[in-house]
Amino acid sequence: MEKTLKNIKKSSIIFAIILIGLTMLFIAGCQTENKTNDTSGQIPSSDSQTDKPKTDTSTTQETIQVQPTEPKADATVVEPEKTETPITETKEPETPKTKTIDAGYYANLTKMCEKMATFDCCNNSLTKMKETNSKLVPPEGCAKDERANSLSCVGSYRWCEKIDMATIGESYCDTNMDCVPKPECHPKDCINKNAAIKYTKPSDCGTATYVWAAYNSNNCACVNKLCRNERYN
Repeated sequence: MEKTLKNIKKSSIIFAIILIGLTMLFIAGCQTENKTNDTSGQIPSSDSQTDKPKTDTSTTQETIQVQPTEPKADATVVEPEKTETPITETKEPETPKTKTIDAGYYANLTKMCEKMATFDCCNNSLTKMKETNSKLVPPEGCAKDERANSLSCVGSYRWCEKIDMATIGESYCDTNMDCVPKPECHPKDCINKNAAIKYTKPSDCGTATYVWAAYNSNNCACVNKLCRNERYN
């Protein structure tokens, strides 16, 4: 009997130890499950979402810095050598000085006018001679750079005066065929036929004629590229 009681007591102790062990395992299992639930309910932090290695900020900044670009050397521009063109000075031909005619020359002509019945015309022509510093037409005629001139009245002197270069345009010619009398009643000038178009001859010129007037182209000639009245020289 006593032996049976000892076996029962021994079995009870073993059963109690096993029960205690199972209880401890059950408690440990519950704690583990609670920890798991706590972890799954939490929102993972930014640090735990990605386990990306942290980048050294100082290193990145140094990498991002833009290195200053060295200015490119300008391409060497080879300028063409400047060739200086020698400036040739063109000297205008000097105009020969005209000698002033002595006052005594005109005084003698004035005396001659006073003896003429046509004093007014004679004296007016003498005034023109003084203005142009001219002399009477010599027997051999005027010089090549001069032309004979006079007033269109009876008793006028005829004198040689320098050709006015301002009007040379209408007097220019190459041949005698270029020259015609200027459309006037008693033409004393011959001009280029192309320039004569702009003039109109008066319709009433009377019947008087003058030996010095160029009434047709046969009285005109081209001398030194200028039309001249052959009857007037």
